[in-house]
Amino acid sequence: MRLSGNPAWDRFRSVMEARPELQAEFVDAWRSMLEQVNPSDHGPRFVAGAVVEWILAATMYQAGILSPPAGHSARGFDLEVVHKDFKTQFSSKAQFSKKPGAFTISNGRGGDGGGLKFPVIFMSPHIGGIVFVDPSLHPEVKKQELSHKDSVVLPIKAILAHRDTHPECFIPLELPRNEQRGERDAGTELARELLMSSRFPNLRRVFDDSARKEAAGDLLAEVQGFKALRDEGALTEEQFQELVNKVARQSDN
Repeated sequence: MRLSGNPAWDRFRSVMEARPELQAEFVDAWRSMLEQVNPSDHGPRFVAGAVVEWILAATMYQAGILSPPAGHSARGFDLEVVHKDFKTQFSSKAQFSKKPGAFTISNGRGGDGGGLKFPVIFMSPHIGGIVFVDPSLHPEVKKQELSHKDSVVLPIKAILAHRDTHPECFIPLELPRNEQRGERDAGTELARELLMSSRFPNLRRVFDDSARKEAAGDLLAEVQGFKALRDEGALTEEQFQELVNKVARQSDN
């Protein structure tokens, strides 16, 4: 097998090629994430990027690349050990959009952030899977960076050309695109979890009132369903009233 010059990447690619079930789990995890969050929205975009970083780190851990100090047999190690190990070896850039676009490499305050400085793993359905770029090994890719006032971007055509020129830096995967079906709002979920604590009896009111409104809506829909059954003759008036009273009692508990 042709090697890239980066031992960690080469091992990862070798294991991925040898284990189709690992490839399948990677793609399935990517798809499951997109079913829950929509990276096209500004907030969830950062959540999606963080989740994909963890998916990649977890896959690399299976390849034996990221290990806690005591090795794979260790129990109870801090997950941050794996995450920090991953981040010291690679940066990751994921793209989820339906249409291809440039990858933002870096952002900076008062500058563009410097662009490609460390090994980067690019992931996108538009590049056909996972592509590895190391600026020290692939200076021709860095030369194609475009520097803006506050960022550096890399055109997708530069990554595609690198993929075709260096197959040893490519893991083909059929990554799904974002169909914008995800509706999960991780920020709201965290705020709810935080503020619903008994520590914040005043701040939690907004969530308490919202929950009561949702419950009232559910109750109304249920009663309307009973009413329709009564009107169709499927329920007697007595049965209808009994069901309504039962739902009302449950809502009071």
